[in-house]
Amino acid sequence: MATWKKILTEADAQKDLVTGSGLSGGVNNVLIGTDGDVTLAVDINGATDLGNGIASGDEILVADVNDSNAIKKTTVGDIVNLAGSGVSGNTFASDLKIGRDADNLIDFATADNEITFRVSAADVLELTNANTGDAVLTVLTADKNFTIKGTDGSSGITALDIDMAAAGKATFIGEIVAPSLDIENDVDINGTLEADAITINGTAIASVLSPVAGNTSLVTTGALDTGSITSGFGNIDVGASSIAAGSFDASNGNITNVGDIDADSISVADAANGLNIDFSGANTGTSALTIKDNVAEALVIQEGTNDYLQIVTTNSSEAVKIGHGVSGTAITIGHTTSEVTIGDNLTVTGDLTVNGTTTTINTTNLEVEDHIILLGTNASPTADTGTLSGIEVETSGTASKRASIIWTKDLGASNDGTYDGSGTAVGLTGWACTNHQESNQASFPIAVMEFSTNSTAPTSNSAGVGCFHYDTGDDKLYIRTA
Repeated sequence: MATWKKILTEADAQKDLVTGSGLSGGVNNVLIGTDGDVTLAVDINGATDLGNGIASGDEILVADVNDSNAIKKTTVGDIVNLAGSGVSGNTFASDLKIGRDADNLIDFATADNEITFRVSAADVLELTNANTGDAVLTVLTADKNFTIKGTDGSSGITALDIDMAAAGKATFIGEIVAPSLDIENDVDINGTLEADAITINGTAIASVLSPVAGNTSLVTTGALDTGSITSGFGNIDVGASSIAAGSFDASNGNITNVGDIDADSISVADAANGLNIDFSGANTGTSALTIKDNVAEALVIQEGTNDYLQIVTTNSSEAVKIGHGVSGTAITIGHTTSEVTIGDNLTVTGDLTVNGTTTTINTTNLEVEDHIILLGTNASPTADTGTLSGIEVETSGTASKRASIIWTKDLGASNDGTYDGSGTAVGLTGWACTNHQESNQASFPIAVMEFSTNSTAPTSNSAGVGCFHYDTGDDKLYIRTA
């Protein structure tokens, strides 16, 4: 079947556009002007837009709403120039978007009271109206910055950078000029703070600190309990007040003219130097360490949990304990030439070893619990090392006149060196006694008496010459004569 197309005159086309019926026929229409030229190929009702190859000088028909919808002829270039220079009147649409393409545009269509700016396929900024007039700019991507850039002379600058990942931290490249500035939290200033006047909690700083920083001393009339005081200051005079600080570092300097130091603890940071407390100086008064009364551990010197010195001031139980925290601790008191005096009773719970030359006991009574007193001890004891051992009573300032009882190895029945009682010396083996005499001093061997019950004359050598033997069997008494 053949296909026909209606040929419209310019008057027919104008009539159809005014009445709103579209180009007569609606499909595949061809418009021919009065001069007989084809000016535009259009499919108004279909999906096809303007035909390919449209040039700036191509003519099109438009309806002028400002002139009773009169149909007028214009060119594509005129339409483009008109869009660039501005269109008078109002243009409204619920889905209006303006841009160069779908990835770079201004979106008026997302929601009411909202304009979205899209750049490089990302919605970066949103403009909204809050509280009936407040302009609100929102960076739409989380943790991204809002940056304002420009050119200073010929140099590019970032005038302002707001870091959303840092809770809105704002960085200005230059100065901030404002009649007033109220900051809720801390201020960190790396440069110089210059102000005509500064107040602290409503009080002028001149009333709190005098003189102002830059001088060699700082005198406070209020409280200085925050921040830090660094090098550059000379003296810090707080008068009768005190300094409260979490820590105090004198940087290896001296702290002088100190009254009382009230501290929970004093520690040493440099273990190589240790802690030295020097009470000498120019002080002519009394240096003292005063501890609290009635305390179980008023003063303790310890390593870890091991006590090396402990002073107890508990009432009725006062004590000074030295080296009691670690078993086997060696304690040295005094120099090799010192004299140590114990002012009261001395109790030794372990062994007592005296390595000196003379041991002097100035007591009224000497009580010895042991039943035997061992004299003449030696690492390798023999008769030679034990000879001349005994007890001497100081009855005279002259040793030869004193009363004594002495053991001598060559005296008695063992004088022949056999130590089997076969010797012929007089008296009990080795023992002799001396009475006090001012002249004609003499030592007498001690004679002993043996006893038996066998009614037989003795023959043993156990006793020396002059000793007696009594036989109870026959009531006979014998004396050794050789």
